[in-house]
Amino acid sequence: PEFDAIVDLPVLSVNDVLRVVIFWDHTSTKKTFKEKVFALTKTKDQALGRIDIPINTLQVNKQYSGVYPLHVAVHDGIKKTGDVLMDIRHAVSSSEHHNLHNVYLQDPLPMLYYTKPLTAAQMKKLQAETRVLVMQGLAKMSPPIRREVSAEVMMHNQCEFSQRRIKANIQRLKNILPDPTIFKETMGEFMSWRYPVINVIIQSIFIFLVYNAQLLPALAAFSSFCVFILCYIRKPRHALVQNQLSQMDLGQAHKGRDEMEMEEYEEAKGGGKGDHGESKKTSNPVKQMRATISNMKTQAATAQNMIGDIAAVAEQVHAIWTFEDPRASRVFMTMTFMAGVVFSIMPFRFLVAAAGLFLMRHPAYKKPNPVPPINVFARLPTKTHCNL
Repeated sequence: PEFDAIVDLPVLSVNDVLRVVIFWDHTSTKKTFKEKVFALTKTKDQALGRIDIPINTLQVNKQYSGVYPLHVAVHDGIKKTGDVLMDIRHAVSSSEHHNLHNVYLQDPLPMLYYTKPLTAAQMKKLQAETRVLVMQGLAKMSPPIRREVSAEVMMHNQCEFSQRRIKANIQRLKNILPDPTIFKETMGEFMSWRYPVINVIIQSIFIFLVYNAQLLPALAAFSSFCVFILCYIRKPRHALVQNQLSQMDLGQAHKGRDEMEMEEYEEAKGGGKGDHGESKKTSNPVKQMRATISNMKTQAATAQNMIGDIAAVAEQVHAIWTFEDPRASRVFMTMTFMAGVVFSIMPFRFLVAAAGLFLMRHPAYKKPNPVPPINVFARLPTKTHCNL
């Protein structure tokens, strides 16, 4: 795409992310043919920044205009390289607009994935092979897209070990989970009878629910529905969430050391098998230490990805109530209202018995694909793409 141009891109899934990556082409400043050939073979295109916009956070047929800053991670922290003015519109035809909510109830992955699921090692190998095929295909385009550009677009290093990314994933959890000190202070005020009227109301509701426990599920469902309405009224009206930066404003020493660790990890990854094999046959302490560090970084990368997955699930739960994906939140709001109606009509014992029989049904009546609420939950947005 060129600047000051209109680009139409097909949306294949509601989970797609519009990623805009801008690079500085070193060959554009070279005049002679010899200088351009040298720039192509010896230098790399410099990344100026990346902007990620999840499609499911956009409302249908509404135009969003905004100025988005470009940042790049350097040894000294974050460097702003410019701004990009974009007008975005998620255009959906009237015939597809009615079926858009039904897409959330469908399975996000093919049926073969649920009947014969892949292991973590197979998934990692498949992703690596897919990146190689995509890079080879983009390199044959006209004009060709260089390897570093393709790698930046596909975020190939997100699963590698990085001290900064571990801190970023932990910070993502802290931003979502409530502060326990607030709960402690609230309970202290309640137990000290600082507000007697509120204490009397809460105790009256507690006694009422103890003697009418069958009303508890319906009350919880209707309360969730009311909370959905309040969250919808208070939801932010800004067009798009700005591209967040992940733990790049820390101390100068930590940044430089972290970048050096990433470079060492890349070197160990390139020759990890050879070093590990030689460490068994030789008594060279340097090679043994290098293999040990490579093993430790592999384990740390696994822990980093696990923390990131937990943070992603917490962000998806938070996205339900914040209406980051308005269509998915409306589906959940409808489900809570329908559940409240069912809990009010049906006896609680009958519902418990029906749920138990449904979970313990014969395997012939079980399907490998998940139920619709889980499909809706899987399509909720996360902040994984915001990590630099």
